[in-house]
Amino acid sequence: MISKREFDSICAEFDIPTIDETKYTKLEPYYEMLAPMYLGDIDAFQKILPEIAENSGLTEYEIIYLVGINLVPMAHEAYHLRGIPEKIFHDTFTVLKIWFDNCANERKQFGIYNYWWMYNHLKSDIFRINRLEFAPMPLDFEVPGYKMGVDSLAIHIPQDKDLKIEDVRASIAAAPEFFKKYFDRDIKLLHCHSWLLHPSLQDNLGPDSNIVKFQKEFEIISINNTAEHAIPWIFGRTAPVEGPYPLDTTLRRNTAKYLENGGKIGTAGGVIRL
Repeated sequence: MISKREFDSICAEFDIPTIDETKYTKLEPYYEMLAPMYLGDIDAFQKILPEIAENSGLTEYEIIYLVGINLVPMAHEAYHLRGIPEKIFHDTFTVLKIWFDNCANERKQFGIYNYWWMYNHLKSDIFRINRLEFAPMPLDFEVPGYKMGVDSLAIHIPQDKDLKIEDVRASIAAAPEFFKKYFDRDIKLLHCHSWLLHPSLQDNLGPDSNIVKFQKEFEIISINNTAEHAIPWIFGRTAPVEGPYPLDTTLRRNTAKYLENGGKIGTAGGVIRL
């Protein structure tokens, strides 16, 4: 494990609370087993969490938080070896605060619960470039005009900022160049699968909405009208699917009215051709 001082420094850099010395040392007997398991066999890591929690006196969320932050220096070194700018590293790992805050707000517990997503960041499988996150992958679904397996980027949208179209465009413009420079990947296509792309939002939010402007950047190639992914993202993950919903933002008020009138917000897939 890294020193408690280094751990505290990482927490301070990414604006998340640290943990007391007594709890920090409780992980020490288990860390050398858990860290390689987390990086190499995440299913085994998930299965052993209840046992480690019972034996250590830590919660499962505290264990995920402790293991994950202890592995941040390893990820930092991987960035350094490739010459990836410090800003990209810092921007990518600002997601630590998102995860920590989500655990506090949704589960009312200290720590991090979504170990499966943090894994992708620690393994350098996803990078934040300006507003958006990008994960390189061979194309694994049909897109007219493209062969399966060509280099593509999956787009993910961190939840911490407004989706201003100028920031979105800056991210989209910079991403292919980033992956060419640091990974020698010739990106042919960008794609996104999200509730943010569902066409119903155009009627719900209007043409001046940042979300609708985001949609317009994509060629929509698939639509799923039955998924209900939008509700937890718009109203919070503890909101009941059938309401009542919090109405403290324009997006929430408009969406609640739309749903009350029988509207549906599913998901859609969109591509940006390069």
